[in-house]
Amino acid sequence: MGHLTLDPVGTITGVDWRLSLWNAELTGTITTNKGTLAFSALIHDGIFAARVKPEGEEEVRWTFHPEEAVSPRKISEAPPSGYVATPPWTTRTTGDEEPGDAGFAPARSRACRCPLAHEHAHACPLAHI
Repeated sequence: MGHLTLDPVGTITGVDWRLSLWNAELTGTITTNKGTLAFSALIHDGIFAARVKPEGEEEVRWTFHPEEAVSPRKISEAPPSGYVATPPWTTRTTGDEEPGDAGFAPARSRACRCPLAHEHAHACPLAHI
């Protein structure tokens, strides 16, 4: 549980977004005092896919902000006796990251390096972007 933020290096000076309801895709640019981030994002079948291309001195920096996983039942009523909450979040580093991974570029080989947990690029939902 949590959310992602795209954190530009520079200060945001302008935003130009377009939402295509037909394609269910958000595209646009974020302009900062360091350059531009051109992006497109969509959610298909529960999978979030995003592509970001920096220009100028701007960089692609994604930050994951973990949040507590709370059962909807616990929110709406008292939990049953013996209820065990979801354990708190943890982080780990795998060492698989390479320069450019933050832009979620499709893999050039069969080993996919996108943020999804799968093994082959042909199965990657980002490969069509």
